[in-house]
Amino acid sequence: MQSSSGLPSSKRSDVESDNIRRFSIYSFYVIFGMILLVVPLIFYLYWNILYDDWADVGMYSFVAPTMVFGILIIALGNVKRSMEKPRQ
Repeated sequence: MQSSSGLPSSKRSDVESDNIRRFSIYSFYVIFGMILLVVPLIFYLYWNILYDDWADVGMYSFVAPTMVFGILIIALGNVKRSMEKPRQ
């Protein structure tokens, strides 16, 4: 029996379970890393537009390490995903 998507119902459930498996802990690493990249950048722009102080060393000491951690967490998620054994 075929569903409205044109796939047999057994194939559709396989596709749905593959989509659920794709979102894993490794996807959480990438999402969290992206948050650590975007939030400090928005905060930096907001703070500097509000106070018109574009050369604040204290702001750099917060924004730069946070963005570096974001990049490293994204890389960690990608490395862990590539080391995962493929499912049979």
